[in-house]
Amino acid sequence: MLDILVWVILFSIFAGIVLVVHYWYELFRRKDRYGREEILNIPQIIQDQLMHLTDGRDRLLQFAGIGVGIALGWCLTWVGGFFSPDVGPEPDWASAQMPNYFFQSALFVLILHLAYPSFRDLARDSGGSSGVLMRLLNTEIGLFFGLTTTLAAINLTSWGVHHQTSFLFSLINAVICMLYAGYRLDQKQQALEDEGLDSTYDDYDDYESDEMPGGSEFESDFASDDFQSDSIVPQYQDDLPDDFQEPEDIQSRKSGGKSGKSGKANPSVEDRIADLELPDDNTDF
Repeated sequence: MLDILVWVILFSIFAGIVLVVHYWYELFRRKDRYGREEILNIPQIIQDQLMHLTDGRDRLLQFAGIGVGIALGWCLTWVGGFFSPDVGPEPDWASAQMPNYFFQSALFVLILHLAYPSFRDLARDSGGSSGVLMRLLNTEIGLFFGLTTTLAAINLTSWGVHHQTSFLFSLINAVICMLYAGYRLDQKQQALEDEGLDSTYDDYDDYESDEMPGGSEFESDFASDDFQSDSIVPQYQDDLPDDFQEPEDIQSRKSGGKSGKSGKANPSVEDRIADLELPDDNTDF
């Protein structure tokens, strides 16, 4: 029972990490400005990314694909335990035996990745493109997401609960599986376009809020952030008090100041030289 509880916790954490990191990757790649709320609103990010992952003609079928991936991950784990000898009190699937290392590793995911097109061809030949098996195999992105996240969680569950498998193997294998899950998630938009579907998930450029300076309505308080302005005077966005006075322009200050001895408002160079008072040669210092 403890194994299942730990696995559920780790699976939820790893799935959330993959979804959030993929969102951050796409956000930083597509936008130059983004706000704090846009980056740290983790629950909303996970919800939106999960909806994006299950987007398609039949959302329920997409969720079923994730479930098949989870079940396949546990089946591989039990197959590894079946071929592993019983050498201790721990479950066979948690022992440090070669079959477990193989069936729970990213290497088996790579083999399945290479063989997946052949499985789809077999399903198409046997039941047609509208068959149940073919429709299920078409959810390969969700299927591989569920599979790799499950294996990553099982690896660390096996090490954390039973302490038999190698921690280094479990950690590296979990990281590779999560990277592959992110790679598959990155292909979702292209898969929807290939099917002639438009994603119902809001684009990153449209993900805005009042606290997000990265939005299209962003206006900085300082004109230096506005590429169309040469002024250094702050652009005040809030309502100003009634007694507020605009900063005095430097040039108007110069023109309104003292004009010197010449009495001219805009003295020439000669007038400015004449205004200079040089000490006499006999002046004592």
